[in-house]
Amino acid sequence: MYLDFFKLKQLPFRMTADPRFHFENAQRADAKKHLLAALNGHAAEAGCMLVAGEAGIGKTILVQDALGQLQNKFSVVQIRQLEISVAEFHEAIVTELEAGLPASRGQGTGAKLNASLDRQAGLGRRVVLFLDNGEVLTEELLDEILRMPWRSEAAQRSLRVVLAARPSLGNILRKPRFEGRPSRLGLHIELELLTAVESQSYIEHRLAVAGRAGGDIFGADALSEIQRFTGGVPRLINTLADAALMAAFNRDHNSVSAFEIRGAAKQLQWVEYDARADRNEHPAVDAVEGSIGHIRIEHENAVVAEFDLPLGRISLGRSPNNDVRIDSRFVSRNHCRVVTTAHYSVIEDLQSQNGLTVGPLRVSVHRLQHGDRVQMGEHILAYTRLPVRGRLNSSALPLRLGAPSGASDTGQTGVIASAPGAGSGDSTDQ
Repeated sequence: MYLDFFKLKQLPFRMTADPRFHFENAQRADAKKHLLAALNGHAAEAGCMLVAGEAGIGKTILVQDALGQLQNKFSVVQIRQLEISVAEFHEAIVTELEAGLPASRGQGTGAKLNASLDRQAGLGRRVVLFLDNGEVLTEELLDEILRMPWRSEAAQRSLRVVLAARPSLGNILRKPRFEGRPSRLGLHIELELLTAVESQSYIEHRLAVAGRAGGDIFGADALSEIQRFTGGVPRLINTLADAALMAAFNRDHNSVSAFEIRGAAKQLQWVEYDARADRNEHPAVDAVEGSIGHIRIEHENAVVAEFDLPLGRISLGRSPNNDVRIDSRFVSRNHCRVVTTAHYSVIEDLQSQNGLTVGPLRVSVHRLQHGDRVQMGEHILAYTRLPVRGRLNSSALPLRLGAPSGASDTGQTGVIASAPGAGSGDSTDQ
């Protein structure tokens, strides 16, 4: 919606970890240099590489930027879902490395993994295993990961392990079980919050990558308020800056002032960063002891799907690459996303044609409250907070919702379908 208004070619503050938007201050440039040196060096010397920092600080985008600069001789395997068993972990790696090859029979998952690493080494390829959200690891799986570079001769020659995690992982590594294991962290990078000056440069960088040719959008007073509410956390800056741009657009203002920043923070129900209760939260603990978010999707007063919100982000839209695909001409290809922490969930419109409304208000970014009903085309997303012990037996993600077999694609979604509808939504949404 606001792209043409602010002379932008694409959304500057999307949550997706796009390496083109990676902002390199002095610390991050140095961190990327050391990470690349370790990846290109001897595997046994590199050990397990740890990139640590609080939620939203930009661990993933830093690693992906570095991985994008590796030569073709590297095979990269990325695993984001780490709440799995050791056997499932081995199987996930093998599945990625052996895609398109006949499945091995009569072998355990550990033997299959060793054989797969041997095959990669024989081809002269190095394997980079990138593991995100490491703070949710069980002690058993963490122990296995720390052993990975030494599990076989092939692994010692060719395997590199990069683990991204919040600082709370350090509490686990200090347990007696892991005595001596931290020494296997060949590289330990601890990312710091952006200073006020760096936050300004970060915003200017993302606007420039998004196509802004010149001219300030965020005034000095607005930048000061952004730092006050975000503390220099890039993900929080993205959320707040995007909401403020929408607010300024709605008011027909060609720049963002402190007024729009405070209004967006109020819409998100944020307090000053230093007063936030969710700083350095540990999702594996807080989520279990607290409550979870639950979404119920309704169409024409009928419930067509429901699911618990996982920690992290999920996307909703008409395109097949979404976690929740809704075949409706009233839903954009990439309509919105929901970002969930252990304490709250935020829904973000992705510049869709029909937008999102909560009650009478169209919203760009909205912190979900118990009982909220979000209009998305002809569908309603009903949000509730549930105790963990009250988890519902709901659908697993990804989900595909489509028109009943034989029906035309009129935007009516009634069942979980196996075939996508044609759809005729907007052709310009991001």
